[in-house]
Amino acid sequence: CMCNHSIYLFSFQISDRDLCPDFDNFDETCLAQEEMCNFAYDLQRQTKIRPLYFSCDLFSHPRYCNGAATNPDAHVFAYACAQLKNALEMAKRLGAENFVFYHPRDGYQSLIQRNIFRDVSHLGQLYRMALQYRDKIGYRGQFLIQPKPYDPRRFQYECDAMSVMAMLRQFGVERHFKLYIKPGYSKMMGRPYEHDVYIASAFNMLGMVDASDNWPEIHTTSDVVPYNVRSATYVMKCVMEQGGLQNGGFTLGFKTRREAIEPRDLFHAYILAMDTYARALKNAARMLTDGCFARSIQQRYITYKSSIGERLDKGNCVFEECEDFIRKAGPIKPTTSSYESFENMFNFYVFPPLPH
Repeated sequence: CMCNHSIYLFSFQISDRDLCPDFDNFDETCLAQEEMCNFAYDLQRQTKIRPLYFSCDLFSHPRYCNGAATNPDAHVFAYACAQLKNALEMAKRLGAENFVFYHPRDGYQSLIQRNIFRDVSHLGQLYRMALQYRDKIGYRGQFLIQPKPYDPRRFQYECDAMSVMAMLRQFGVERHFKLYIKPGYSKMMGRPYEHDVYIASAFNMLGMVDASDNWPEIHTTSDVVPYNVRSATYVMKCVMEQGGLQNGGFTLGFKTRREAIEPRDLFHAYILAMDTYARALKNAARMLTDGCFARSIQQRYITYKSSIGERLDKGNCVFEECEDFIRKAGPIKPTTSSYESFENMFNFYVFPPLPH
């Protein structure tokens, strides 16, 4: 929950199972959820604090040990759909700005025991039904999907930004969704912290960011406090370049370490996280104001502004034209990547020179 009045963080994140536990009996659970939802609604009216997002927990209960939508048992899939229906109703009741789909159990331990296309098709069907019901009840929240590479399953179908986008496009629902990216998960796949943020943003699919980090040497979920200003600056630069996150935002989904046993440790954790991203925001703002990266990247792609490059870029070229061009143009003169120069320029904004 993020609701510190002195710094204007007026939002919180919640799932259906945060409101009440699963009582195994579906009707009993629904009644308890309705009671707690009404209680939360009354509190919201007093505090003016609304959920940044609501989500449906389709992974904690043992019934979902083999997945929710991708479960080989149709009974479980149907239960997940019924639970999701109630979660959408609560999201509307509480005025949640976003609705997050997070499916860490929808994966596999071995492909030999899975019908892959059926599994992924069922995920697509879940999303179609959710869209239909959202329209039916008049809920206006943005739908978000959070990818995760693995853990608790050995592999997950929605493992990264590109996989999720490909699946959504396969089933024709991509324009109704955006992605909720946790940069720390990219490290679990041996990629940079900012990797999936940039991938999602490139296709106009970035909707929300969980700022928590992962230790690079531990290839599983560690959910540490974001502490690396340089990595955070990469993320903030990308977010600012796309004009912000609209209805989304940044969440702080980290956990303090188990041995951090004093209450003040939690305060220090939130201070560290907010200071890290506040510095990153300032760094990114200076980069965009100066425009040095925009100019440098524009120069790298300058050959696509005219001649054969412009036609290739716009899809107005054919193989024969390319063949004629390279015969007339002669040998290619490779250009430098200037990688070190770009990194040096980036460091200048993250670690500005000290005054003399």
